[in-house]
Amino acid sequence: MATITIPSLPYIDETPSHEQVKAAETLIAAETGPLNTSIPESKKSLLSAAMEEYVSDRKRPKGIDISRYSNLEDTEGNIDLKTAYTALEYTLGRRDAVAALSDYGRVQWLVGNDELDRELKIVDQRLLTAKKTLETVNVSRKRRQNDVADTLQYLEKRWKGLLGDLVDVGVKNALLEAQLESDEEGEEEEEEEGDNE
Repeated sequence: MATITIPSLPYIDETPSHEQVKAAETLIAAETGPLNTSIPESKKSLLSAAMEEYVSDRKRPKGIDISRYSNLEDTEGNIDLKTAYTALEYTLGRRDAVAALSDYGRVQWLVGNDELDRELKIVDQRLLTAKKTLETVNVSRKRRQNDVADTLQYLEKRWKGLLGDLVDVGVKNALLEAQLESDEEGEEEEEEEGDNE
């Protein structure tokens, strides 16, 4: 099951219990419905063909660890879709690279690799920037939550006290109404006894 993040004030809120998290996950699962995790037939046949071609090819590269791309089963013996898709993309990428090598020659293939390397560096830089921004936001969020923690605790305590006072007033009001009704009934009975005499 996917990890579900529950919005909260993580620096001052109490961590939700396991039961609360399970209840939230159940509600989310009911809202989102089942996910379609089947591999489309077109990708299955392409994956099968690519894997058969790969397995039948005796000239495997020596410098690449292929074990993570060749074992598609998880610990229970079922096909792990994430690994299968990764293996498919890896195989398709290798096929395209070899095709480019044979079509355009070694120099063009190296130029393509250099372009991919530059793109990778740009993506890595963006990732680093995003991580720094996330860290800055989290530090700021923690500081702001810690700054208002005392105020929130005071307001929560006051709210509970006022709610308790409201309940006390309601109870006293109900008791007074009951007493007034019993007093009125007592007066009516005395009047009736006085009339009967």
